[in-house]
Amino acid sequence: MNELSIRHAEPGDLDPLMKIETDSFPPAEAASCATLAYRISDLAEWFLVGMLDGVPVGFLNGLTTRKAFIEDDIFEPGNSHPDGKTLAILSLAVSPDFRCKGLAAALLNSCLETARQRGLERVVLTCKDHLIHYYQRFGFMEHGISRSVHGGAVWHDMECRLL
Repeated sequence: MNELSIRHAEPGDLDPLMKIETDSFPPAEAASCATLAYRISDLAEWFLVGMLDGVPVGFLNGLTTRKAFIEDDIFEPGNSHPDGKTLAILSLAVSPDFRCKGLAAALLNSCLETARQRGLERVVLTCKDHLIHYYQRFGFMEHGISRSVHGGAVWHDMECRLL
């Protein structure tokens, strides 16, 4: 595998990122094109893109919040709180051809390191049962079933304390 580089998302990334999103999530869970465009333009600080040979192959996006855990309203535009001490990861996705090669881990580690450097207190996300152990490898602790029912799925609240 070639060397991975990570950078912030740019408006020109929308089409390839939308393809990764729809390849990674069922229709009820996938962000819309308008939502991804909003996140790229307004939440660029926490929208990381993994690049191989100049092509986006994965991404992670999130926002800062004052909430303890993810609730469904956080997925709607306008729910970021720049003064929040918690980073909520909204999406982590890798193109199917590049999965199981460490790309998601690289994006997640980069995000966690940046959050530490910026003085955030914690990072939260939701995941399905089969991913709990994956996120635990990065220091996340499981806090039970989430209040989020995004896309009609059952999610687990996960938290990584940074301080």
